[in-house]
Amino acid sequence: MRLNVKTPCSVNLKMFPFDSLSCEIVLESYSFNTDEVRLLWHDVPITMMEKVELPDFDLIGWSTDHQRLEYPNGIWDRAKVKFTFARRYGFYLFQSYFPTSLTVISSWVGFFFDVRSVSARITLGVSSLLALTFQFGNVLRHLPRCLDVWMIFSVIFIFCTLVELAIVCQLNRWERERQIGSKVLGHWLNQIRKTRRNENRSNGDGVRKRAPLTHGNSPPKESPPPNTILAQTANSVVHQRKPLDQVADQDNYSLDEEKKYGCWRNAVQRLAYSLCPPDRDWTVTSVQVDRCSMIMFPLSFLIFNIVYWSIYFVKMDRPM
Repeated sequence: MRLNVKTPCSVNLKMFPFDSLSCEIVLESYSFNTDEVRLLWHDVPITMMEKVELPDFDLIGWSTDHQRLEYPNGIWDRAKVKFTFARRYGFYLFQSYFPTSLTVISSWVGFFFDVRSVSARITLGVSSLLALTFQFGNVLRHLPRCLDVWMIFSVIFIFCTLVELAIVCQLNRWERERQIGSKVLGHWLNQIRKTRRNENRSNGDGVRKRAPLTHGNSPPKESPPPNTILAQTANSVVHQRKPLDQVADQDNYSLDEEKKYGCWRNAVQRLAYSLCPPDRDWTVTSVQVDRCSMIMFPLSFLIFNIVYWSIYFVKMDRPM
């Protein structure tokens, strides 16, 4: 006897496209209990006549079960078989994951362009974002929503490249303004130096031409007597002197404080100097931002891939 059976299958799309589905077939007599009909599995319960080939799934196994159910009219046998299928994920990798990854990677090419190539970098970033948006719409129409995490993070990475471009353009504009300001300031300083040099030359010529004036009739000033000078010096020394005991106490207190806090202060000073050296230029340039982005964007995308696929492989309940 040959039967064509349509049976429901339970699908969990949280792990799509690495998910699996289970299909159960239940065999049970309709009106004959175990007194008239027995349903039992053989030692080899299922035999495949030929290899099962499905376009989207692979048959990875099956399991059988036998139950005896009690009804008001007697006991019935129930034979159950469960087939497990694993989805073929290669098609979805080439359709969704690889194109979006290439789109994200292509958006990083702008980091290697010159800072002044703003139009080319904008075109590249916007084109990558539009291409990924088109792919996202395709995925939403034809594939389950479990790919949304991958697609949303890909869009975020490309959007961050556009934000980085805006920051680089702003820094480049400030650098040009500083260069122009330094040139103008240097020009004015040169003009001021020339003006001062000319004034000094003219003043020097006027001094050479002027004759010195002498007052022959004015008497010389008298200097104070030596005894008066000695008396004033002694008085000032007496008034400025402090008690020796007070000076000694202050010296001892300062030495104790120096011993107590000297080690900590030196350690803090060394740490602050190593972290923030005073001779370091803390000005962030557009070239430095591009060089940092060349490393940070691929590294962050790599970390995201490691976390994403690790979660998939941990939760996966099917063979690869």
